[in-house]
Amino acid sequence: MILKQGCNVLLDFSHVYPAGIEDYVKHLSRIDLSDIEGTDMYCTKEAEAEIKKRLCGVGPQGIHFIDSGNYHYVTKFFAGKIEVPFSQFAEDTRINSITNRILYYFLSGSFLMFQNSD
Repeated sequence: MILKQGCNVLLDFSHVYPAGIEDYVKHLSRIDLSDIEGTDMYCTKEAEAEIKKRLCGVGPQGIHFIDSGNYHYVTKFFAGKIEVPFSQFAEDTRINSITNRILYYFLSGSFLMFQNSD
């Protein structure tokens, strides 16, 4: 699958996303990864190779919806495609209200920040 730059993707490991949602959201594509064994919580070498194979046409740009927290390791696969120094913000939202979201980030550690400064 080759996706144009700026395309957003749903990485569907567990069918957590509503069926057909990509039909209603512009520039959103679903990549079904649910048939790959060895992906839940930890990723086997075999699963890593298959995931990377299926994501070879997906660049690091855009928004990557990475199913649930069990698959955060996929962030590393996308970061490995970036060839210049960068900063990355990955949101792990587990609250329903936006009202106190900023305060929540600082109190709960509900975000990840990676920096590559070569």
